[in-house]
Amino acid sequence: MRILTKGKLKLLITMATLVTITTYIIIKIFIPSNCNYANIMTSDIQQTATPKHVPKFGDIVNTRGTIPGAETFNCIITKKVAPIPVCMCIHEVTNDIHVSRVFAKYGYWEELNVKKILRILQENPTYRFIDIGSNLGGYTLPVLNMNREVIAVDATTVNIKRLSRSIQLSNTHHLVTLYHNAIYSERTEMVIKAGDKNIGGSQTDIVKQGAQSTKDEIVKSIYMDDLLETINFTDAVMKIDIEGSELHAFKKSQNFLDKVKVHYIFMEWVFIKNSPMRETFLASMYRRGYVPYDLFDKPLDKQTPSMWPWDIVLTLIT
Repeated sequence: MRILTKGKLKLLITMATLVTITTYIIIKIFIPSNCNYANIMTSDIQQTATPKHVPKFGDIVNTRGTIPGAETFNCIITKKVAPIPVCMCIHEVTNDIHVSRVFAKYGYWEELNVKKILRILQENPTYRFIDIGSNLGGYTLPVLNMNREVIAVDATTVNIKRLSRSIQLSNTHHLVTLYHNAIYSERTEMVIKAGDKNIGGSQTDIVKQGAQSTKDEIVKSIYMDDLLETINFTDAVMKIDIEGSELHAFKKSQNFLDKVKVHYIFMEWVFIKNSPMRETFLASMYRRGYVPYDLFDKPLDKQTPSMWPWDIVLTLIT
């Protein structure tokens, strides 16, 4: 057995300490925990730009434009879910106790779902991503960092502003089409009812008497079919999470699903599992060749949809 002398042991400890200190300095300099100031490759963000296409229906966001109040946003480097770290602008955790709080303090919101989608996209280079209910960009941003095209839709201004700022910081404008709209079964005006300390839980309803609270917001709704105006691909993965309006959104999706082969639909199920529209929706998806799975690739019992988990994956079997 080789025994280290006291001098050699001291040298090894000193070298290990230097490596630790050097690693810490590199992380602090090159991987900041806060990316408010990380304007690398964003010299063009103040330029205005005409959207790639102005659709007949839908409000496309100019992500290159100046965002009022952006200097106050809390923009962080999130937990690593992909090779390139995600710089995300979140809400104050006291106002968004679920999504923003998880990102800020505990890791990554819906990490399992996101990693599964990223893996599918990695294995299928021709697939693009459609994010309906994009929120702060927990799905959209890592997909953009893969250099993959995204159609993102959100109805809430505070989310749109922060996602736009995150896109500026990652300089991925050319890959994203961002809609500021609700997706619904009618083209109309809808009121966004802000969740209590839960911005991600904001729900939509057709405007009847205007906004009922200073926190409420009115936004235009479009069909899922209307997204075809800005789509130039034929294969995709979709995530849809719009707080109980998912089945309304799919009522006007037939042209969309005819023209875009959506191989996987990641869907929040918990708020619609007992909806009276559930059986009609499922029957139409089964006719198209979709099979329901959970997030662990286990087939779900078609006879008991009210017992399915919080999130499901409708998988196109061809």
